[in-house]
Amino acid sequence: MKKILIAIVIIFAGSSCSNYYKAITTKGPATASGIEELKMKHKYFILRDTGMAYAMNDISLTSDKKSMQCNLVSVTDDHTTHLWKGANDKPKYNKSKYAGINEAFVLNEVHLYTTPNGNLAPGPFSMPLSNVEKMEVIEKDKQKTTRSHVIGGISIAVGIAVVALGITAAIYAAGWALL
Repeated sequence: MKKILIAIVIIFAGSSCSNYYKAITTKGPATASGIEELKMKHKYFILRDTGMAYAMNDISLTSDKKSMQCNLVSVTDDHTTHLWKGANDKPKYNKSKYAGINEAFVLNEVHLYTTPNGNLAPGPFSMPLSNVEKMEVIEKDKQKTTRSHVIGGISIAVGIAVVALGITAAIYAAGWALL
């Protein structure tokens, strides 16, 4: 019976349903129309350079649409999920706002990767759009999330079946022992 309970715990522990995100990457310089479209969606912009990252507030484009200006500030803790993920880390987030970093923050980010620039520091900042090497827009990975939920549901169903089978076997064995 103890082995059955251990198996049940292992099944339930491994069956957690996860939520995944993915970074949709556009290579090359950012475009003024792309930046304006993402601003209209109230995205949270993060400027990244080698090991540095700053949130970009009050973004505006120059009249010729070739440069952008903003105010660089520290990235809030809520927006660090994708920021510090390593290449081998799973792109997961918590859906519940009470379980740490949540969906509303992670799925609202745009990461702009710039050519190395030793001048990045908090405060007013200006940069040609041509300095953006790539841009990542964070989106929900619906396929991977759905697969995780299906596998989790099946694992839970199997766990329940094992518990029911264990209880039935215990009752049956106890019934035979009384005879």
